[in-house]
Amino acid sequence: MTKYITILLLLTSLAYSLSIEDYLEIAEKNNPSLRSAFYKYKSHVQHENASGYLPDPVIGVGYSISPIETRLGAQSGKIAIKQSLPWSVLTDDEENIAKYSVNSSMSDYKDVREKVFFQIKKVYYKIYSNTKEIQYTEKILKNYVSLSSIKDQNISVSKTSLTSNIMFENKYDTMKEKLIQLKSDLEHLNYKFNLLLNRDTDMIVEIPDSLTIPPIIPNDQANGKLSNNSLESISYLIQKKNYEIKSAERKRFPTFSIGMDYVFIDERTDMIVDDNGKDAFIASVSMNLPINFRKTGSVIKKKTLEKKALEYKKFSEENSLLTNINRTKKNIDDLIRKLKLKVKIIKRYESIIEIEQQNLETDGSSIEKLIKFINDKYSNLIQSEKLRSELSIAYAYLDLISTTTYDSVKKQNNHAEEINHENN
Repeated sequence: MTKYITILLLLTSLAYSLSIEDYLEIAEKNNPSLRSAFYKYKSHVQHENASGYLPDPVIGVGYSISPIETRLGAQSGKIAIKQSLPWSVLTDDEENIAKYSVNSSMSDYKDVREKVFFQIKKVYYKIYSNTKEIQYTEKILKNYVSLSSIKDQNISVSKTSLTSNIMFENKYDTMKEKLIQLKSDLEHLNYKFNLLLNRDTDMIVEIPDSLTIPPIIPNDQANGKLSNNSLESISYLIQKKNYEIKSAERKRFPTFSIGMDYVFIDERTDMIVDDNGKDAFIASVSMNLPINFRKTGSVIKKKTLEKKALEYKKFSEENSLLTNINRTKKNIDDLIRKLKLKVKIIKRYESIIEIEQQNLETDGSSIEKLIKFINDKYSNLIQSEKLRSELSIAYAYLDLISTTTYDSVKKQNNHAEEINHENN
């Protein structure tokens, strides 16, 4: 029974493997940078929950060191309560300031999340490319070994063949050293990838057998509008500054407070009066006069300049974003063109290898030439996988920095479908 359970678990583990989307879900729960940005956002939410209320009332207690005599008796002490009543628009401004602060913080969180996701995708695609290069390099080494065994079987060796043997040994040793370096690089990439997911660094990173060029799917914002999380955050901060300026301007107007004092009166002993020793209530109204106009004006000017700084920062980031989008799209076009060429070259090598195998059976053509063509095919396969990896990273970066128009999405999707079809 235990044997069957073990086999069932093994088959289940083979049937299920983690995809890049699964890794991103793990990172969203575990990555320290993401958790830090999330808790920062949550702190702004709590600040919003505490905004829009009246100021807390002030309660005071007084004791008469030298009691003041009144008709009813001496004042021995009092309890006072005071409530400030700012204009309702001031509390509304405070609530809007907190709201846009939360929106900006959420955009910052999404920006951090997308950047972390891009880092994970970048390392993931490099792991894929590195793993494929190791696999193809090992196959090239096997071809070198088979060629070496054939050469060793030759009885008569000319000076030319001796030179060829020396060159072959150099290539073989160089390839072995390259394989060692590739495995070392892969080990570091796996270590880095697992740290991004904040999990055990010895865990194996699962990659697909083949890499499909991801199409760019248009979203709700794919209408030609230049936007990303960073720009969205700045836009919210600009809106926040608008309300901060309004709030500062409204503080030029006076605010009011209402209060109530309860005065303790001691009984008089020197005469009899009506309501002798009766405590008193005193209602009060006060007004705050903002007479320091220079201070208020400086605060308004400061907020106005901060808003202008944010507007120019947004303008600068838009220019930088346009540059990055243009460069990335051109890079994608270049990579697509190179990858399509590699697919054609690999197919041609397959045809050449098939012809050489037929020639080998009929007229004894050199097996050394055949193995060279096979190795060249593997070399081009390595280059094509690197191009696929770079192309996937470029798509991920374009997705990180911007939204895309529908026309450009259709164009890129057509390229992707064409390459994927040719690869099959």
